[in-house]
Amino acid sequence: MVMAERRTGGIAWAVALVRTGPDAWVIEDANYAAADARRQLARVREEDTDVVVEWRHDVPLAARYVSAEAALEDVKWWLEHPPRGTRPIPIPHFPPHPAT
Repeated sequence: MVMAERRTGGIAWAVALVRTGPDAWVIEDANYAAADARRQLARVREEDTDVVVEWRHDVPLAARYVSAEAALEDVKWWLEHPPRGTRPIPIPHFPPHPAT
């Protein structure tokens, strides 16, 4: 098991790469209980020359990596750099003032 712990912006997170078979792993978020569906971020399986990642949630990362450890590094980077985009802020619109 490869574990990474960090505190970013006051939020602690811990992700782990856990081997589940000879050519399979899962990437887990240790902030959630073992029975919580949010704990498993991805399933990783080794193919001929690379690994295929099946994301379990809406994670905007690649589906193929050179190694399972590279996928874990990408998850750590993604958690350290959350998206900064926000929805547009509505601006109230009023009719023009009448001419006087």
